[in-house]
Amino acid sequence: MGCVASKLDINDVHPNMFAVNNVDDMGSKLNPGQLEITDTDLVLHQKGKQPIKWPLKYLKRYGFEAGFFSFEAGRKNPTGPGVYAFKCRRAENLFNLLQVRVRNQGPNSGSITDGSVSLASPHGDRVIL
Repeated sequence: MGCVASKLDINDVHPNMFAVNNVDDMGSKLNPGQLEITDTDLVLHQKGKQPIKWPLKYLKRYGFEAGFFSFEAGRKNPTGPGVYAFKCRRAENLFNLLQVRVRNQGPNSGSITDGSVSLASPHGDRVIL
């Protein structure tokens, strides 16, 4: 049994959902939300707003470091090109699940992954920055 006042983590109910806070270049929190990883998309859900979808095949880079997750969206994304950053207690888990989903899309996905200190192709080849 847990504490009556304890709050379930979103991952306890939905393992592909991650509680996040969108942050600016300085790391200041902007908007809370949940990032969902589906088989084909990375989806940002925010209260009172339409979900924003980034197809996995158009993500150029993604990575995590010290409780932050970020990714670079390519120009073919519905939002256009850009870099997005989120504060997330489970940033490493988010990264690992996203990496699995990208790899499951096959070698033609065109994505490059960004770990905390290196770039990697979907095939696992790493290049130190």
